[in-house]
Amino acid sequence: MRFRSSLLSLALFLLGAFLLTSSPTRAQEDTDDVSDLNNALQAVGTQYADSYVQPLSNAFGANMGGGLFRSADVGNSLIPGFPVDLYVGVSVSGTLTSSMQKSFAPDAEETFTRNGDKYTVQFKPDPDDEVPTAFGETNPPDANLVVERNGNQVGDPIRAPQGLVNTSIAPIVVPQIGIGSVVGTDVQVRYLPKIELSARGGSYGTVGLFGIAVRHDIDQWIPAPLPLELTVQGAWNQFSLENDAVTGDGTSEVLDVSGWAVNLQASRGVPVIPLTFYGGVQYEKFGVDYNYTFQPDGSSEPVSLSLEQDAANNFRGLAGFSLTFAIVRFNVDYAIGNENNVVTTGLGIRI
Repeated sequence: MRFRSSLLSLALFLLGAFLLTSSPTRAQEDTDDVSDLNNALQAVGTQYADSYVQPLSNAFGANMGGGLFRSADVGNSLIPGFPVDLYVGVSVSGTLTSSMQKSFAPDAEETFTRNGDKYTVQFKPDPDDEVPTAFGETNPPDANLVVERNGNQVGDPIRAPQGLVNTSIAPIVVPQIGIGSVVGTDVQVRYLPKIELSARGGSYGTVGLFGIAVRHDIDQWIPAPLPLELTVQGAWNQFSLENDAVTGDGTSEVLDVSGWAVNLQASRGVPVIPLTFYGGVQYEKFGVDYNYTFQPDGSSEPVSLSLEQDAANNFRGLAGFSLTFAIVRFNVDYAIGNENNVVTTGLGIRI
């Protein structure tokens, strides 16, 4: 359908606009894009990487939990007599990074064994020096990593990774379609086919998204009339980022974000004008799996390393409003989480 194609183009345009304005930086000499964690982490072990990418995990998890609803209204079509309530739109959720950790003090030495070889990564900072996280300084003081394999130094000392993204808000664009309702129940699907994004001569990797949410109207079961519409929802979402690996088998997954959320929603429309205020509370759990290649000298046999993290945000309360003009709906809300705050806006067509 032409409309769905246009919607996907809009989503990719918005995501590309973020990548262009969020200042991708050079974490290593040959790193020139925000998704190339392989290069950014090519000389560090998993202990270092754990602290470096945790803010990135927090941002992805908080964003994936945003934009799940725009009101608590289930199954009330705008067209009288039309049996289907359909919504097609795009949401943009942006996690505020001001409260995130921007630097950390790594261990002086980290040792691990892979493929029968013992690797040691020594951190050689200035006195009391710290290194940036993924959202940290893009031009920090010099701090070097010295890598040894079986007691022999591998290549020259390598500068520790710099911050990858210079931004006060880290957004993600999510196309979504909602349809209902059956016995006060509707379904929302999020989908973005795997597609490569590039800008300014560098590739941002291949991104893909899938999610599904089921929502049920609970005020229909309450015999007394309520001043608010009440709805419960459960959701599962998965986002992946891939890029060209140096592992010999082409493309590999850099990170995979997946998790679930449950929420209680409430909303109330304003008589006469097409304005609805909505809010809710949500519990969520998102995990992030990272895969990267340890290859400090750029020429030796690459070693695959992996890391699993949980996003810090587990609970949020949010409030916002939506405006409907004819069949076009615009919404914006602000969520306060136990770790991260998120701003979400959306635009779509509802019939």
